[in-house]
Amino acid sequence: MIVKMRSENFQRLIDKYGEDRLNVGVDGKEFLYFFSEGQEYIAYENGDIAELYEDKKTDNFIEAWRWGNDKGEGYSIGEEYHSPMQAAKSEGLTGIIQISTDGSVLGYKEDGRAIVVCWSHGPWAVDVTDYMES
Repeated sequence: MIVKMRSENFQRLIDKYGEDRLNVGVDGKEFLYFFSEGQEYIAYENGDIAELYEDKKTDNFIEAWRWGNDKGEGYSIGEEYHSPMQAAKSEGLTGIIQISTDGSVLGYKEDGRAIVVCWSHGPWAVDVTDYMES
């Protein structure tokens, strides 16, 4: 068994944010990708912490949902027993379409904001408008 020796501070971040956030760069060095207070960071073993840019854009609605949810922008929608489709309809979203095989949906508020609803221990919504490429 190989045991990695990590600095105390780096290990503390891993313990706080989880092993699933640990990655290995192309240089073979470990780094931790995490969110804190709505901002994304990468921490390195040597103690460096880099703040990532806020203006990430994607054309993938599920990826945008994950980014927003990881930043704490998700919220409960509909009733806990609703499917994402039922929850979106109950909240008055329009133009609702299913966007993945797991039942996740995309709908629009009256003001045109794009909302993705996924199943996460109940229907969970994220406004993805600002994450989407124009």
